[in-house]
Amino acid sequence: MRSWLFVPGSHGARIAKALDSAADAVIIDWEDGVAPADKAAARTTTAAALSALSSRRPWLRINAHGDWHADDLAAARELPLAGLVLPKAESSEFCTRLAAAGWPLLLLIETPLGVERAFDLACLPGVDWLGFGSLDYLAAIQGEYSVTGDTLNYARSRLINAARAAGLSGVVDGAFVEYRDIEGLRAEADLARRLGFDGKLLIHPGQIAPVHAALAPSASDRDWARRLLDAWEASGAGGVISLDGRMIDAPLVAAARTILLRAGEPR
Repeated sequence: MRSWLFVPGSHGARIAKALDSAADAVIIDWEDGVAPADKAAARTTTAAALSALSSRRPWLRINAHGDWHADDLAAARELPLAGLVLPKAESSEFCTRLAAAGWPLLLLIETPLGVERAFDLACLPGVDWLGFGSLDYLAAIQGEYSVTGDTLNYARSRLINAARAAGLSGVVDGAFVEYRDIEGLRAEADLARRLGFDGKLLIHPGQIAPVHAALAPSASDRDWARRLLDAWEASGAGGVISLDGRMIDAPLVAAARTILLRAGEPR
């Protein structure tokens, strides 16, 4: 899934708009997107919105600690959800208890400790996706944002490697908060694609189409992948072939198949 759109759980109209959008996944937010005084009301608003809307199942970002966490879990059990999003994931024991409730989990890795434990967390039963909480992580390491990604690429690579090694469904890059800066969003989504992310967290519906376009393989990449697989299958060799003066073997075949899978053309 390429686009994961956050929507505050305290705004019923926004929930309806998000669920009607082209986002691949919607995350109703009961954590940072809701003021402390509005936490209880957000649970009621979310329940009312979901009961009145389509059968599309959203994800839910709960609060991780304290009374909010216990109350969130109790309320979540009454909702038609695709899964839970756990912020600031660090503790294997905590995540294991949460997974026991039966929901698929997306763990948001947002702290230095979470990054260092990413593989162990990814291997826990019930964990389906990893997500990068880039802004919280950047604040925690006392770093500065860079459009080139250099201050975040260590953590990004750790998460991607952990998710792949654990065989998860995928890994999602952090949100781009300057929602009016479409060119900046495209640049960051393109970087995420090149690093190996499957999707990106979004904070505004206007970010959906640019992210889908940026994460899609280019026309030239798709053409290369088709020609490579055609040549590979025609050779029947299963070893090494030559295409456009380049030696082609199994790793490049796998890369070509990934490109076409992301383009909706599985081979």
